[in-house]
Amino acid sequence: QAIERVLDFFPAQERHQVRRQLGLALRALVSQRLVPSREGGRLPALEILRTSDTVRQLFEKVELHLLKTAILQGENEGMQTFDQALLALAAARRLTDETALHYAESPEALRMNLRGIFTSETRLLR
Repeated sequence: QAIERVLDFFPAQERHQVRRQLGLALRALVSQRLVPSREGGRLPALEILRTSDTVRQLFEKVELHLLKTAILQGENEGMQTFDQALLALAAARRLTDETALHYAESPEALRMNLRGIFTSETRLLR
């Protein structure tokens, strides 16, 4: 969503060039959501996108809807989705499962992961 927000600042006829330039210049994008912690206060849940050859190709081909898949496939490169961050925080008992599910982008997939069920469609953490 952060990339789409940046692109919205530009007129439609300029977005292709801006998207291409972002793909070439961007090194990483970190998005943060603050979620209530178990102890009180808030914790950051971070989505991390690092620019790889795959990510650059997605920018070039205007297939930004596939970025989440690229993030999931880029775990070994330090990438993670919000739901992966929420799962890790819940596993560390830093937030409740209910809080994680409330803030999740894919609550049903996260619910399965919290129960230890991982499929190719719901794989968030290995």
